[in-house]
Amino acid sequence: MKDSEEEEQKRKEKEEMRETYKTYIRTSAVGLEVGLSVVVGALLGYFADRHFNIRPYGLITGFVIGVLAASKRLYKFAKDYMKEEKKDDRNNKPDA
Repeated sequence: MKDSEEEEQKRKEKEEMRETYKTYIRTSAVGLEVGLSVVVGALLGYFADRHFNIRPYGLITGFVIGVLAASKRLYKFAKDYMKEEKKDDRNNKPDA
């Protein structure tokens, strides 16, 4: 009986670690997306500046577009995260 309880505890710990790692990976991916959105937008603006000779408006516009794209991604991530947390809270709520 004791062995099965220990195995069950180990299984639960592994599942919790798996979920923690999934969260870390998703958060890291969003961080990369945010940074890359801003950098890619700024680079596209910079190349537009050089090609069309419209300095500094292309860079500024590209940067703003990158920031807007990053903000949209962060908003979506936060919204999904809050929805998932609410779902977890309902599942872990003790019955009264």
